[in-house]
Amino acid sequence: MNRFQERFFVEQAAPGLGWEILEQRETPDFIVREGSRSFGLELTEVFNGTTGKKGAKLKEGESVRQKTIDTYRRRYEERGGSPLSVQILGDPCEENLNQLIDCLQSYDLEAVPLGKRRSFQVNELFKVRVARAFQSHWRLIDDTVGWMNQRALPIIQKCVDGKARRLEEYRGTVGLDVRLLVVANHLRVSGMLSVDKGATIDARGFHTVYFFPYPEAVQII
Repeated sequence: MNRFQERFFVEQAAPGLGWEILEQRETPDFIVREGSRSFGLELTEVFNGTTGKKGAKLKEGESVRQKTIDTYRRRYEERGGSPLSVQILGDPCEENLNQLIDCLQSYDLEAVPLGKRRSFQVNELFKVRVARAFQSHWRLIDDTVGWMNQRALPIIQKCVDGKARRLEEYRGTVGLDVRLLVVANHLRVSGMLSVDKGATIDARGFHTVYFFPYPEAVQII
């Protein structure tokens, strides 16, 4: 998770928890005010699937596919294409994406009302749903729609255990009140994890562990 993503998730969580971000930093990631007290906040993200040397394999695959899609989105816009919301069904390989750009350029999309979605069968196995938009957003449906892992506690606990190895380091810079925000991005299949209300884990010395199944409400576990 980069610094922009870290701040985004904290900003999304803050209103429901009564937080005010005081500082974004390293070790831990943030200093946050809650009422009359401040605390250190570390962020981490959890994923479905197996983990290799480069991290979560499911997440890695999503990132690779999205980068490829974004490359062709930019090519389309460099040729004068307007901002589009594009939902892709099929394999986002280079051949299919090249055909997609040709297909989009062959239609007068400027004549379509803003937000009105149209479907295009690019080839036998590749289909898209397209709408003019204020901002471009091209995405692969298979990476955003999937099953929810209802048994996420062991994954979260493993993540907390790993972060706890640096707890004394965090305390040495911000004091004893250090908290952990565990994010599961439900907008991606790799982040579709949930826990039952009232579920608990071993906080491993953190003052509080929060689970944030974005964009849903934050839970204290």
